[in-house]
Amino acid sequence: MAAEFRIAHPAPDRLVIAAPGTSLVSPWLVIILVLFGLAIGYPASRSARRVFSLSKTPAEVSAAMQRFWLIGIGGMLACLLLFWAVSYSSGSIVLDRSSNSAVVQARMTFFLPAQTQSTRLDNIERAVLEYKPNARRIRLIANHGSDLAYPLWSGRPGQQEAVNAINSFLGAKETH
Repeated sequence: MAAEFRIAHPAPDRLVIAAPGTSLVSPWLVIILVLFGLAIGYPASRSARRVFSLSKTPAEVSAAMQRFWLIGIGGMLACLLLFWAVSYSSGSIVLDRSSNSAVVQARMTFFLPAQTQSTRLDNIERAVLEYKPNARRIRLIANHGSDLAYPLWSGRPGQQEAVNAINSFLGAKETH
């Protein structure tokens, strides 16, 4: 699945866990919204055509109906694009022995910059998967100071595999 957490760069000195960019806008949602828009737009256009035909020429009615559909379709596409951008999320967890760094980066919407948290890699003890009723997130447990938690709670698959890969990279015991 394209939206799952992936072990993107497994190497002895560097591990990259990637959460590719995804949005809540799915093809099914687009189809449902387009059908809903057509179910509303068609009867509305028929009523508008009847009202316009009483006072305008056929050419003016045709031009008004073109504008009606262009504005309706343009508005629907703009709303879908805005919803896609607002609900977009992506991120990564990078563990690098050569620079002794652990970096957690996540983007919670297309409009805002990514949030970045980092600490020394030798400060990370292990990774755990935290649970809520409908979501999970990866937390890197630190020996000293605050832990690094992936800021997005998600239902994306692949999180347990990512935790196992991180623990294997750190030499910590895997959790299930």
